[in-house]
Amino acid sequence: MRLIRKPLVGIVLIFLSMFLLFFNTLLIDFEKYLNPSASDNALPADEPSAPSAPSAPWGWRGTAAPDAPDATRGMSACLLLRDDNDRLPEWLAYHYHVLPLLHLVIAVDPESTEDPRRVLDRWRGSGLDVAVWDEETRYLPEPLSASDCRHEDPEIRARRCFVPRQTYFFQECLRHLRRKGRKWVLTFDSDEFVVFNAHHANEFRTIRTEKFRLYHDPKRNNDTETKLIQKTRLERMPRAGGNATVLEFIERQRRDGVAPWDGPCVSIPRLRFGPTESDPSKVYEGTHGTDAEQNLERTGVDPGKLDTLRFRIHARRGRHTFVPPGQTKIYRPNNNGKALVDLSRTSEESLQNVPSSPHSPTEDCKNIGSEGLSYSGSLLRIQHYSGSKERYFGKVNDTRRTDWKFDRDLYFDLEDDDIRPWYKDFVDAAGIHRTKLLLNDGNNEQ
Repeated sequence: MRLIRKPLVGIVLIFLSMFLLFFNTLLIDFEKYLNPSASDNALPADEPSAPSAPSAPWGWRGTAAPDAPDATRGMSACLLLRDDNDRLPEWLAYHYHVLPLLHLVIAVDPESTEDPRRVLDRWRGSGLDVAVWDEETRYLPEPLSASDCRHEDPEIRARRCFVPRQTYFFQECLRHLRRKGRKWVLTFDSDEFVVFNAHHANEFRTIRTEKFRLYHDPKRNNDTETKLIQKTRLERMPRAGGNATVLEFIERQRRDGVAPWDGPCVSIPRLRFGPTESDPSKVYEGTHGTDAEQNLERTGVDPGKLDTLRFRIHARRGRHTFVPPGQTKIYRPNNNGKALVDLSRTSEESLQNVPSSPHSPTEDCKNIGSEGLSYSGSLLRIQHYSGSKERYFGKVNDTRRTDWKFDRDLYFDLEDDDIRPWYKDFVDAAGIHRTKLLLNDGNNEQ
């Protein structure tokens, strides 16, 4: 009998030890829940450590393998902000989900009255690697003249203050990301969204005078690549937020030999979307309800306030120009394209000189600002939103924004919904709670 009791006592002691260990772990976790550490609530650092693999609940669609090369995990961006907290939540969620965006450098314009950390803090734990540069001395050789930055003439103010600030920032941002070993980098603004450039039936009449070009060098353009691009745009374009990210699409096109992903800089044409409102049935199509009330009840977010869903009417594609009614100046709404830089193919010498334009952030991109590639020859485009009148004129002391500039965007007459699917896909991937946290107004506390 004693021989039986000894093993039983041992077994009981083992189970008792395991129970005490489990109970102690629960107490520790509960204490962390009640009293989170300061590091858990820290804002994004200026030089953050390498992020862990992002998790799917945030809407991440890149690879989550921690040992995967950085270039195959996500893309990078350089972004100069000035009082853009209302736009930043949508911009972040969209590009995190669609690119996917993994590394971001933000410079805060000295004229800004808002701190983007209020928005960025919501992304703690997502794997999004953010560096915030508060001081312009971080990227400018010397402070810009206060008289130039507050000049009454908006053209002088833009030429002497805003453009130099942006070009110097892009140069230093690209240098910074190159040192970090990043690959694909976008240099664009908070009112711009990258989308797949699918072909449309009305495209011929809107860009019929445009010469099809894949490369800046005419000797590199050939019929075989032209036909391959046209076939891809007609038959093989993914949808925003669909079965392929932009990064996956680019890498697949490179493997298939589709131009022009074999160089250090790729031109992406822009398409301007105006402030004209659409019928609510169109705005809420494909969301989680037929109107704002249903969406707020089901997700806590009104997608009708998002630029990418609210504004569907755009200018004619390509290098279209017109004179708006009541005005005398020729208007080119899509203007110059923006650059997608491959830092793995960019030389140090290409980053030595200050860019001549924000549209040409490196020497390798120098033709993009003045020439640009054809709209029909690009597999990506950037949708550029003027936004609502309240948002357009909402920036303090921004004299570049005038009534006549806003009014000329009211004369667009084409509709497009290519970007629309991203929102529902993001909500389904990230979940309702996180969507509400990430997409609500950037000027409101959560």
